[in-house]
Amino acid sequence: MSAFCTQQLQGEAKLAWSRAESVTSVQQHLDSTFTRLQSQVEVDHRNVDSLVAAVALLCGALYPLFLRASELATQRNLLAAQLQQFDAFKQQVNVTYMPAFLTHKLSLHMNLPLAESGYATVWRPSVCLSRDGERCHARKTDGLSLKVSSGGTPPPPRRGEVTPA
Repeated sequence: MSAFCTQQLQGEAKLAWSRAESVTSVQQHLDSTFTRLQSQVEVDHRNVDSLVAAVALLCGALYPLFLRASELATQRNLLAAQLQQFDAFKQQVNVTYMPAFLTHKLSLHMNLPLAESGYATVWRPSVCLSRDGERCHARKTDGLSLKVSSGGTPPPPRRGEVTPA
């Protein structure tokens, strides 16, 4: 029986040894996989650092461009509004002054006297309108009141205004 036990123990020992060798080979495989993955993680950390630096550089370059584009859009809107105001002013000038200008040119071309051409009748209201506009602008900048009462007397003083004695 001792020979049988010895053979049985030897068989179990061989089985245990083969299991130990397979566990060792699995452990070696796991160690190599762990080492490979650890080096990959280090490379990925370096790549992340490089990526963060690249994003920071792009943000540093793109943010001023975004601000510039925003400023240009604001300027474009301002210029569009000014162009619209200029077109309205030009239209008013054309309505007010062009008939007088054309009448004057026609009278010069046809060698007609000024009274026959009707230039004076068109020119006079235009000049009066222009002079009135200049007066209004001058008074507005001087801070004077533009109100005149219908009786020809000066208007009542505004709040805080001293009346001349």
